[in-house]
Amino acid sequence: FQRERYWLAPTSGTGDATAAGLGRVEHPMLAGVVQVGVRDEWVFTGRLSTETQPWTRDHVVLGTTIVPGTALVELALTAGRQVGSPALDELVLEAPLLLEEGVAVQVQVTVGQAGEDG
Repeated sequence: FQRERYWLAPTSGTGDATAAGLGRVEHPMLAGVVQVGVRDEWVFTGRLSTETQPWTRDHVVLGTTIVPGTALVELALTAGRQVGSPALDELVLEAPLLLEEGVAVQVQVTVGQAGEDG
């Protein structure tokens, strides 16, 4: 009785985001982008941490690192520029984005089709 393995072996594409269909974004906070199906909708991804973005350590309030609103505006504007919508009219922050020391936070920015008013 001989046994055979049917598990997939890792290939040279392992760890390559483009092999998984993710496009690259040249930005310090955003790394990749993918279109959602055939819709006019895009998801941008990245990671934030106090190690990879040391400037965040300058934004500590009562011992907690808070990502400043200007950084979130930068994320939105970068995503918009990538898909041909370079303007940001309004950004509402419902809760602060907190960073813990030594922990990376995954972020996603979703850009959808422009409304009737642009």
